[in-house]
Amino acid sequence: MWDPWYTTDDAGMVHLFHLQVPERTEGGDWNLCSMGHAVSCDLLHWKELPPVLSPSEVVRSDDNRQAWTGCAVPCNGQINLFYTMRGSASEGRIQAIGLARSADGIHFERYAGNPVLKPDPRWYCTAAAPVPGVVDCRDMMIIPAPDRPGWYGYFATRQPGIDQGDTTVIGLAWSPDLIHWEQQPPVFASPRHACVEVPDVFELDGRWYLICLTGMFYGSLNDFSEPEWNFGTIYAVADSPRGPFVELADNSLIGTYRMGGPLALRHLEFEGELYCMYTDRENIGRVDHAAPHFGTLTTPKLLRTDGERLVLAYSSRVEQLVKREIPTDMEQLRKMSGDDYSQIWPMQPLPVEFREDGTIVLERRNNFRILPLGVTGVRSYILEVGVTLQDAASGGIVIRMAEGPYADCDLIRLDRERGKLQFLGFRKADYSEKCTFPFETGREYRLRVVARHEHIELYIDDRLCLCVIRYREPDGGLGLFTERGRTLFRNLRIRELDIPAPAAER
Repeated sequence: MWDPWYTTDDAGMVHLFHLQVPERTEGGDWNLCSMGHAVSCDLLHWKELPPVLSPSEVVRSDDNRQAWTGCAVPCNGQINLFYTMRGSASEGRIQAIGLARSADGIHFERYAGNPVLKPDPRWYCTAAAPVPGVVDCRDMMIIPAPDRPGWYGYFATRQPGIDQGDTTVIGLAWSPDLIHWEQQPPVFASPRHACVEVPDVFELDGRWYLICLTGMFYGSLNDFSEPEWNFGTIYAVADSPRGPFVELADNSLIGTYRMGGPLALRHLEFEGELYCMYTDRENIGRVDHAAPHFGTLTTPKLLRTDGERLVLAYSSRVEQLVKREIPTDMEQLRKMSGDDYSQIWPMQPLPVEFREDGTIVLERRNNFRILPLGVTGVRSYILEVGVTLQDAASGGIVIRMAEGPYADCDLIRLDRERGKLQFLGFRKADYSEKCTFPFETGREYRLRVVARHEHIELYIDDRLCLCVIRYREPDGGLGLFTERGRTLFRNLRIRELDIPAPAAER
């Protein structure tokens, strides 16, 4: 799947609509793909329904290519499905917003008066400028207007300008009936971005937030306040849904160094909470270091704010997938503490301290040491532990531990010296994702790892900090580590998740 978006019908059922592409890029024409459709009552288990908006169903030359991202709005007993119109007449370069409607939530019929929105040249692009032959007008996102009857719509487009950063904007329109749209000046523009798209707007704790996708892929080198990220989602704030939305000094919501990060974040209000879901990307061929492809729907995250700063937060809803608790066997750990795992020249390690309250204390004056936990063969799990860097340079969790000489592993590293949270492929340093986090000596941080086969999420104190795609050693073991000092581990808990293997592995 590609970009996803959601709505809830009158019966409380959540409808997911999403773009989709052939499983392998070398097979099939994604321009001819229909839109995917599924439903859920818990955001975790989904039932696929027949696809909608097939390009083969229309003869119009401006609407006979794959419909791109939009949104779904329930109104008067119907689901109004907005989408990006693309056609063979312009090879998809001239975009507009189309509408399809359904009374039963399954069968959708395109509106005869499409398109319902094309960029207004008073503020926005034409086929002549700023990019000759191209009209950006996509990714419509609609909310009920809180300050007047009707709806506000937000869409990715461009305005006149001489440089990319001058032109990319999120446009605004208002409608009394979801068909007739009155366009207004842009609500967001920032010269640091070559392109922003897939907008989403919501109110949280009295402020309005706009999130959108951007990155180096689109031609920018300075999109994120987080210096370790090149691709991902930024956010901006405003006092009104009409904007203007302004980026804060910290504009980064979630991202990655390489392009294979979370894609197309959209919010959903469900059972009294504000959730966010997106596409977890995968790699072609399901191997490390291959080109990123599209992927699978993530589990729900909560949207939270600390004052103005927006964060994605852990949702305990994922714990409905827990299959079993994996107990920590302290006696077995005592036996394993004599090993010096993953060292080419193993030395006699210092003793491990096991306290009566269950705290484990690891120490290494120089270099680092690993304590295996004796847990292997578990591919999907939640691992939580309180980590205190008492005087250590770094410490944290070890996952995907291999066996044998020169054994490899991946480190989830709370790096106090560098002020970073890092996911590091240890032996060959073949993988590294990180973000800025100023860890303090003596303070406990609650580290949570949520692994779903190749998708690994890292949370610090319930804030989602990093998302990783990793295929190496999926059945590898788990452990703890410390580097150049003492690290304390408290309240260790491991739970296996009941998540079926990807179809390609069955």
